[in-house]
Amino acid sequence: MEASQDVSYATTGLAILAFLGAGYDEKTPSPYRRNVQAAVNWLVSKQKPNGGLMGGDAGYDATTYTQAICTLALAEAYGMAKNPKVGEVAQKGVDCLLDRQKPYSGWRYGHRSTRTAR
Repeated sequence: MEASQDVSYATTGLAILAFLGAGYDEKTPSPYRRNVQAAVNWLVSKQKPNGGLMGGDAGYDATTYTQAICTLALAEAYGMAKNPKVGEVAQKGVDCLLDRQKPYSGWRYGHRSTRTAR
């Protein structure tokens, strides 16, 4: 895996978190509103049917961390702006992360669903 295959997803998630942490969201008028809105919309558009928010053919180790970063960014964006579409995507991202969790333990790097659908 080349690092560039996955880095745009995680970097976008981290950038969103930085803007949100400074108080700039996708709805409140500010000089950065369009930047945050574009970044959030880009992540929303990239979500896979299984809830994944990972780019390229990255290995499972990279995708688990990327999934967590992107999901956190979208959850925070939803919490600040209350955009229902962002909330849905964030929840699917959480479900995807939970799907990777080992019973009574941490997260595995491979994907093998052990959960039942909600």
